Amino acid sequence: MALAATWFEASEDVDTQGDVHARWWREEGTALRWLETLPPPAIDASKAMCRSIVTSYVPVNDHGGGQKNSPKTELDKLRNKGLAVVPEHRLQQSRGFPVAIPHDPTVYLVWRRAELDDHHAALERLAAKVTHVGHSASFTQMWVERDCDIAAKWELTDGIATHHLRVPSAGRLGQLVRPYQEAWTIYREIQQAETDLNAMIPPPRMSWRRGFPDAVLLADETQTKRHPAYATAKAGDDSAAATLVDALVSGSGIGAVGLTGKPYSAKLKPSQEQLHELGEKHGRNFEQWWKRHFGHAFDCLTQSEARYLARSPDVDTIRDRLAKAERQRDRPSHARSLKEQKQYINELRDQKSVPPLRPVPGKWQGYTPRLQKVSSEPVPQSIFGPHLVVLGIGGRRVSLPATLKLTAALRGLLMAKCPGQSPREWFSGHGPDGKPTLTPHLALAPLPFVGSQHADGRIMELALVLPNELDAREARHCLEPIIRDHRTGLPREHRLFSGDWLDCAVELETSESRPTNLDPATWTTPFRVWASVTPVVLNRHFDGSDKWERAAESVKDMCGHVGLPRPHEVLLHPVSLVEGVPHAREFPRLTRKRDRGRQSHSHTVVIFDEPVRGPVLIGAGRYRGYGLCRPMTRDYGKAKRW
Repeated sequence: MALAATWFEASEDVDTQGDVHARWWREEGTALRWLETLPPPAIDASKAMCRSIVTSYVPVNDHGGGQKNSPKTELDKLRNKGLAVVPEHRLQQSRGFPVAIPHDPTVYLVWRRAELDDHHAALERLAAKVTHVGHSASFTQMWVERDCDIAAKWELTDGIATHHLRVPSAGRLGQLVRPYQEAWTIYREIQQAETDLNAMIPPPRMSWRRGFPDAVLLADETQTKRHPAYATAKAGDDSAAATLVDALVSGSGIGAVGLTGKPYSAKLKPSQEQLHELGEKHGRNFEQWWKRHFGHAFDCLTQSEARYLARSPDVDTIRDRLAKAERQRDRPSHARSLKEQKQYINELRDQKSVPPLRPVPGKWQGYTPRLQKVSSEPVPQSIFGPHLVVLGIGGRRVSLPATLKLTAALRGLLMAKCPGQSPREWFSGHGPDGKPTLTPHLALAPLPFVGSQHADGRIMELALVLPNELDAREARHCLEPIIRDHRTGLPREHRLFSGDWLDCAVELETSESRPTNLDPATWTTPFRVWASVTPVVLNRHFDGSDKWERAAESVKDMCGHVGLPRPHEVLLHPVSLVEGVPHAREFPRLTRKRDRGRQSHSHTVVIFDEPVRGPVLIGAGRYRGYGLCRPMTRDYGKAKRW
C-alpha cells in the first residue's frame, strides 16, 4: 500500500513531465500488478523495544466549526466571538504517541522463488520514492535486493497464527485505485466549486454618498467608436486600449472617470425618485430577494441599473433573465445561487469524509515464528502437538488448585462460541452420538508461574493443546472465528465468569517476548526428565505395602496411552519437584463420570530413556489440565533424593 500510494502521487505529475516519465509510471504500475500476484512473503524482522506511551495534551485545529455555546464565563464569550483559534484560547485534547523501535532497523519481505524479470528497474524507482509506511511519522527507506540469502524469522502458516497481517493479492491495486480516484475526483470538484463560488461573489457595494459627483466622460462616444483602435481594444487587446486612451484623453478627471458613454450614463447615483419608483413597481419583497442573491440593496445600484429594473415589466421577467445569463456562463455551477453553491460545497465535503474512501482491508495471512532447526532424527512425542494456542488472562488470576474450574469455564466458552451447529469431534471430545470420543481431542492446560525461587503458582495463561494429527486448516476453521476478529485481524477478548470466584478476560497472546513459563517452547522442548505441575490422576486406588510401586507402574502405562515411550522410571510424591507448585492435597480430586467416585492423584517425576517432545499431559485428567508436566533441565539426581 505504501508503494501504491507513492505511485498514485506520481500520477498527478505524469502529464507535465514528458513521455519518459509517463512510460516509467506505466512500468511501475505493471510492476505493482505483478507483485500482487506473488504468494505472500516471509518476513525477517527483529524484536522491538516499545516506548512507554506518554499522554500529551495537544491544541486541536478544529475548534468546533464555529458552534456557539451558552457563554458561562468571559473566556466562553471570547471563544464564541471567534477567538477559539488563538493559541491561548484553543481547547486541548489528550493524544498518545506509541513508538516501537526495532532492535535491527532493517526489515525484509522475502519472496524466495520470485523472478524479477523486467520489473527490477521499475520497482527500484518506485521504492526509492517511498518516504513512510503506515503513519506519516514512520519514516522509511525502501529498496530492492535480489539473490540474497535471508533466513526469515516469520513464516506463513495455514493453522492458528500468532499474528495476522494484511498481504497483497491479485486485484489489490485496482481495489486501491477506486477509492483513490473517488477521493481525488471529489477533492478536485471541491476545488472547482470553491473557485466558482469566489467568481460568483460580486464585489462589495456601498450606498452612494451624499453629493457624489457625476462621472467625467473623457471623450465623445461617437468620436470614440470611429477611432481605428476601438474595435481591437474592445475585443481585449491591451495595446490597442492604451493607444485609444492616449489618443482621446488629454488630462485627468475627478470622482469616477470613464472613457466614453451616453451623457445620462455619467450620473451614477440613482435619484430618490428612481428608487421610489423601483420599490413601488416591484415591491419590497423583491428588494429582499435581490439582497440575498447579490449581497446589497437597491440603494447600491447605479442609475442605469435602477432604470433598467424599473422598466422591466415584472419580477419574474427579471429573475428569468438572470437565470438565463447564469446558465450561459462557462461553468455549470453558476446555474446555482450563492446559497445553493455553498450548500453544494458542503455536500461534497460530507461525501469526501465517507468511510469507504479509506481502503478496506485486503487479504489476511497468518504468520508464526520460524521454528528452530531440530535434529533430523525423529523425537518421540505424544498424541498432543507442540503448537500451543496460548490465551492471555487479564484481570483476577487464580492459583493452580483452581485448574479444573478454570478449564471448565474455558470449555464452556469455547463450546458456546464454536462456529456451526454442532462442534467437531476433536473439538468437543464427543462423537455424533454424544458419547465420549475414543480419538485424541482438544485439551486445555494452565500455564502457571512456577520453576523459580519466587514462583507462587498463579495461573498466568491458558493453553489450547491440539491433537498432533489434526489438520492445520481444520484447526483454523474452528478456532480462528473464536479467537480473532475477521474484520481487523486482531485478537478477540472474551470474558470468563463463574460465580463469585472467577471474573477475568482472555484473548490470544501475541507477545513476542514472554516469561519462561509463558513461552510454549518451555513446555514442548525435548527432555528426558519431566515433573508434574498439576497432579497426575491415577486410574484406580492402590492398597498394600507395594501400592506406590504399582501406582508408578500405572503411570508408565498412562504414558503409553498418549503415545509416549514407556518411561525408565516414575517417582510419586505429594510435593512437586517444581518450585511454586502447591501440595497435591490442595488440588480438588477428579470425579469419575460413570459412578461419581473420587479419583486419587499425586505429583510425579517421569524419567525417559531418551528425550521426548512435549507437551506432556498424562492421566485421566489430561484433557482438563491435570497431569501437566514441565521439563527439568537439571540432573535428575535431585529427583532421586526427592
